[in-house]
Amino acid sequence: MRHLLNDGNWEVIAVTCDLRAPAALRMQNMGALLHQADPASQAAVANAVRSAYGVFFVLQPWDLGNTNSDPEKELLQGRNVIWACHVARIKHVVFSSIINPDNIPSGIPHFDNKVEIERMIQKKQLPFTIIRCGIFMDNIGYSFMRLSDNVFSSYFAGATALPFLSYDDVGKCTVHLFNNPDEFLGQTLDLAGDLVSGEQLAGIARKVCWGRDFFYGSTPPFLIRVFRPADYVIRRYFERYSTGEGQVLMIRALQRSRSLFPYLKIVEDMLAALIR
Repeated sequence: MRHLLNDGNWEVIAVTCDLRAPAALRMQNMGALLHQADPASQAAVANAVRSAYGVFFVLQPWDLGNTNSDPEKELLQGRNVIWACHVARIKHVVFSSIINPDNIPSGIPHFDNKVEIERMIQKKQLPFTIIRCGIFMDNIGYSFMRLSDNVFSSYFAGATALPFLSYDDVGKCTVHLFNNPDEFLGQTLDLAGDLVSGEQLAGIARKVCWGRDFFYGSTPPFLIRVFRPADYVIRRYFERYSTGEGQVLMIRALQRSRSLFPYLKIVEDMLAALIR
């Protein structure tokens, strides 16, 4: 949003469920026009995009606590946005999906739903660019990759290289896509700025903190499988990109990302701001 506004080429309309929400008010203060619409309402979404040149959309299947997802809600949102873009004859649709360089289903509902929505976009023959985003590095230190007493902890194995991307870079890339449609229409891009394992993460933290000790700890897989089965499936999903052909595909995705968008942040940049 901020990068589209700063670019100066676009009038930006932010679609929100609640015009009084803090995030909506921040967008308004930055210069965006606000439009209220429930993504579960086909008519409301169609009304929101009816005069737009392009639409960037990301789906929100999570509850307010960000702990439980509703796969059917996500698919409904996706269908409504796709239908609205088709009716409005949107010239460029950018969809934020999940990184998946081998195109194999994951068994994770909110991952596989995005793959299904990608198919819907293509079946409807919308003018699209799909960006399949890596894990957001902004969540390191919180969420799935916690930091406490100089120990990073997560459900990922310490040697599993994870594809990281920053929130800010999604905005920068989206502006680039909208400004260069001839180059990117019809493309699906697996997007990552860095490829770092938990063990490497601890090493980078030591580097940016001038030798302070940092460590990485992984929850034993049998405990994850018993008590957090959904997290275990996510762990296994990313492990397949750490060896063999999956690893080759992920490295190629990283190289292509950095070739197309050389400004993508690396984990070291983010850690320097987090823990210094």
